[in-house]
Amino acid sequence: MEHIDTQSLGTVIKKSRVHNRASLSKLIHRWIPTNAFLHKQQRASTPECPRCMKEHETATHTLQCQDKEAITARSMILYEALTKLSKMDTCPLILATLEDK
Repeated sequence: MEHIDTQSLGTVIKKSRVHNRASLSKLIHRWIPTNAFLHKQQRASTPECPRCMKEHETATHTLQCQDKEAITARSMILYEALTKLSKMDTCPLILATLEDK
């Protein structure tokens, strides 16, 4: 946690729209409405991932699911994030690290 720039993170969250702020906060704390999470609350019929149907859909699984659609969606999100970060004059080293993913 000592490597997290909490001041910058706070700035990003404050400048985000209300819905995005809530989503960011939930993602940071791994409190997102995955099937595994919803199943524990009896709000989903199964904890399985709706894409691959092979594993429980957890916060970690959503970042690692090998389903073709999931991979495509993650690639698009990463591309959009890199585009926004480059427009914000983000440090080139950070951009290079993310581009390697």
